[in-house]
Amino acid sequence: MWYTLGYLPKLCARSVYDNRMTTSFTHTLLLIVLWFMLVDGMVNLKSGMVTSSSQAHDPYFSPKAVDGLYGSNPLTHCFVSANSQISTAWWMGDIGHVSRIINIDIQFREGTGRQKGYFLYVSNSSSWTNGKLCYHDNNPDVVPDVIQNKTCELDGRYVMVVIHSDSYAFVEICEIDVYGCRSKFYGEKCEFPCYCKQGCNVTSGICDTPECLPGWKGMRCDTKCGPHLFGANCSQVCQCRESGCHHITGYCDKPTCLPGYRGDSCNRECAPGTFGGKCSNECHCETSGCSHVTGICKTPGCSRGWHGITCSEACGPGTFGEDCNQTCHCLVTGCNPFIGSCYEPGCEQGWSGDSCDIKSEINETSSDECEFGKFGKTCSQHCYCDVGDCDHVTGTCLKPGCMPGWRGAACDQTCGPGTFGEDCNQTCHCLVTGCNPFIGSCYEPGCEQGWSGDSCDVKSEINETSSDECEFGKFGKTCSQHCYCDVGDCDHVTGTCLKPGCMPGWRGAACDQTCGPGTFGEDCNQTCHCLVTGCNPFNGSCYEPGCEQGWSGDSCDIKSEINETSSDECEFGKFGKTCSQHCYCDVGDCDHVTGTCLKPGCMPGWRGAACDQICDTGTFGENCNNMCHCLYPGCDHVNGTCYRKEVLCQGGWTGESCDGACPAGSFGTRCSKKCHCRFPGCHHVTGTCDKIAAGCLDGWKGDACDKAEDAVHACPNSQDLLTAIHDSVHVCPNNQDLDTAILLCVLFGILLSMTGNAITMMLIVRRKCCQKRQDLYTLDGGIVNKTYDDLNLPNNEETACSST
Repeated sequence: MWYTLGYLPKLCARSVYDNRMTTSFTHTLLLIVLWFMLVDGMVNLKSGMVTSSSQAHDPYFSPKAVDGLYGSNPLTHCFVSANSQISTAWWMGDIGHVSRIINIDIQFREGTGRQKGYFLYVSNSSSWTNGKLCYHDNNPDVVPDVIQNKTCELDGRYVMVVIHSDSYAFVEICEIDVYGCRSKFYGEKCEFPCYCKQGCNVTSGICDTPECLPGWKGMRCDTKCGPHLFGANCSQVCQCRESGCHHITGYCDKPTCLPGYRGDSCNRECAPGTFGGKCSNECHCETSGCSHVTGICKTPGCSRGWHGITCSEACGPGTFGEDCNQTCHCLVTGCNPFIGSCYEPGCEQGWSGDSCDIKSEINETSSDECEFGKFGKTCSQHCYCDVGDCDHVTGTCLKPGCMPGWRGAACDQTCGPGTFGEDCNQTCHCLVTGCNPFIGSCYEPGCEQGWSGDSCDVKSEINETSSDECEFGKFGKTCSQHCYCDVGDCDHVTGTCLKPGCMPGWRGAACDQTCGPGTFGEDCNQTCHCLVTGCNPFNGSCYEPGCEQGWSGDSCDIKSEINETSSDECEFGKFGKTCSQHCYCDVGDCDHVTGTCLKPGCMPGWRGAACDQICDTGTFGENCNNMCHCLYPGCDHVNGTCYRKEVLCQGGWTGESCDGACPAGSFGTRCSKKCHCRFPGCHHVTGTCDKIAAGCLDGWKGDACDKAEDAVHACPNSQDLLTAIHDSVHVCPNNQDLDTAILLCVLFGILLSMTGNAITMMLIVRRKCCQKRQDLYTLDGGIVNKTYDDLNLPNNEETACSST
């Protein structure tokens, strides 16, 4: 016999109402022990239960059986069916959802013996004829005890007590307790928590829908995310340096983050202007800030007084300004590195000005007197010809050839993406964001595999380097290569994983190869049988819908029934023992046994003699000669579409395949930066103007037109006022159209506020209209508990409430 939490107060209550009842110390102690053993996953399910019954004796209606008042005296605590000549009397409680029921305790009315012969049912419908029998009192010679404790390990929503009689049938229940699994628990004794997003089967624990709460995975969502993963679908990677992280929150087991990250879960990038370990370093980039990991400026250019690849080095003696590219000629003590003003007055001979940076004895001249290497009306424009000089009016080079980093007839265009140097004939192999077109240095550190050097243009063998030079998860001569080991770290020289196992989608001793055709997942040990183009090596999803014969599922990895056939019966484009392997030859057919292509050439996305190898990471399409610009984990080897659901492209690129340059007038990461070049625009990666000779839009200066001029510009109209606010560089000192713009803003604010108030009032009225209330009414002679949702409301009231 089961005794549970609810039996303790019931036992005490009965001792109050019935002085004849005594309880031994041993009995009470046993109840307490069993209570603590069972309380974990179980709960009394009568809370919120909706009751109904056959006709009741007024005022002893069905809810009194679950009102929490124990004992049969006074009678007003009990449900009593009507004193009428009926053959079946019943009481029913609706839990509201299917639950795992463990135990049911009933306290019948004392002294009448009318509980004799009762039936106890558990059902998924409101009819006991469809339910499962928990207990039947079938001894006609003995009246059962007033308190009944019945073990009912059944799944159901409704609990029913039924009594049949040839003449008068009565049900008299003073209290009933139904114990079962609390919400989000399952199992025979409710011992297992359920982490499924939409609930799970109360017996098996299998999820109703294939979605888990954050931090869990598996068909029952009972497996925690791996040591370095957390969150929804275990899709987030924690940035902890020396440990794993909490599978739900991402909080690091040890409070040490990888460089560039901060916070308890190391999921916050360093604040703008800081980078590196513990975000303790500062960068002084001119415009768009720096990489939170390396400190390298996202676009070239340091703030005044700073220089270096991370703009963290102060200007040296005798230099000042942006990138420290201006020279002062102070007589004694040097100059301020930010503005160039001399610390003590006095300039070297031949120089003047506050910063001693103006060559003395130079008169203003016409354009035919421009000094070497300059041109234009005021001789202020630079030409980048290889021999250094150009036409003083147009800037056209007098002899062919451009300076490193420039191209075009007038040497006024910077090198394209991935090229640099003289005539842009050198190629860099930077891992992420491309290289400087003049010297080839990568904007962010890291070279593609097999390349090294500051410009990643040296084909090299990997030499040993001390392990303290590489950060966690990287290896190689320049520590620029990533390892994809399951536990995240690898040998700093070879990339071999320190512990066995690769991240999903990778294989090999160094986890440097993506899964081969038809395989995916951890260690590539899962097989997909997609009909056409193969599957994603990371999650196994087919690139195009359709499975091979005999297979099913999103990854076509579930075996169906299929009969073997000899390989000489293979249809066109298949081979192997069961004709289940696809050949990816350009003309579609191959040797039906080996899969070797009968004619040279592979389908897009494939390579090798048998066309059985997918394109290397970062390449796709025919002959694998197209490059994608998607950040980790790369792109589809056939069509170039980025694997990530949220497409993240390298700086300067956009589109689902990251194969489109930023629209004209924008550049950089997510094409979020605006260039201010006059004509015809700017480079989509660096922001450098395509034609420096064309100049910048009003209010801007610099090679990339990314530096605001100090001069104040008047706004000719209200549109310019909005532009001024957006760019934070223009002001309107003469208040031209300013009053109109302010008036429009005020009117728009008032309109927005009125609209918000109207919507709020409508929701409040609708909520009051549709608030649920409970009422009792008689239906077919029986008293039932109903809500207003169960009534037939007038059409207008139904319509008003239908959308809430």
